[in-house]
Amino acid sequence: MEPKGIRKRLNTTVYLTDKLNGLDRAAFTLTGCTIRKNALGEVFYMAELKDLKANSVLVVRLEKVEAE
Repeated sequence: MEPKGIRKRLNTTVYLTDKLNGLDRAAFTLTGCTIRKNALGEVFYMAELKDLKANSVLVVRLEKVEAE
């Protein structure tokens, strides 16, 4: 997902694919987004995802999130 699509997708269903954690297009609700800066001065976005099945929140890089 691109940063320009965040406002449109807030509180809607999005999908996460993370092979490392065994998630293949798992459904989540996008509840927020944070801008961060690393030690090299590069800016990146983190997405806050609420699990639809469990009462938990997952924070991942925005690049791993797909919209419908």
